[in-house]
Amino acid sequence: MSAGGSLLLGLDCSTPHLAVAVVDPRSGTLAARSDDVGRAHAALIAEALEALLGACGAAARDFAAVGVGVGPGSYTGVRVGVAAALGVARAWGVGCVGVSSLAALPATLVGPGARVVAASDARRGNVYAQLLERRDPRPWAVSYVELEAPRKLGRSELTAEYPGVPCLEYRTVAVAHGTETLVVPEASALAWGAAGAAAGAGEPPKPHYL
Repeated sequence: MSAGGSLLLGLDCSTPHLAVAVVDPRSGTLAARSDDVGRAHAALIAEALEALLGACGAAARDFAAVGVGVGPGSYTGVRVGVAAALGVARAWGVGCVGVSSLAALPATLVGPGARVVAASDARRGNVYAQLLERRDPRPWAVSYVELEAPRKLGRSELTAEYPGVPCLEYRTVAVAHGTETLVVPEASALAWGAAGAAAGAGEPPKPHYL
């Protein structure tokens, strides 16, 4: 593949799922996978990245930036993901930017122009929630704008806090495009979040642990 150093890598280890994706800003997601690995992220992330690059025929020279989920999520998982992303970015000589892990949950479950609340369990009846908007009108651009920082709420408060806005929570079943789908991280949104790093902007990864 010859992409002129324009591809974006996304990865997330904040949940029991290990999610990785490669995005071409000109055409969308080239390859993505999201596997339930429990707590084995550190042992499997190198293999997952190798398989991902092989699936789309990409090499280090094809990349412009890396986007990584910084939580909220598991302390160990977030730490592994951030360390891996920084290591890859350093080895490839590209920028690395941190993106809310919650932005990986909606994926293509909502259409361009829609707002959605992404949530994950925060224990004891609480969730971490964040209001997102899929602002890019291109149907293949799985890119979300973070309208607020993730915040901790009681699960029972979601409807009152975000009236009329659909909520997608990790490991729940959502109905999208007429099909039931399990909500799991899809790292394409994190790759799109790295576009700022490719342009010399964006925030460096700052982990947000549970």
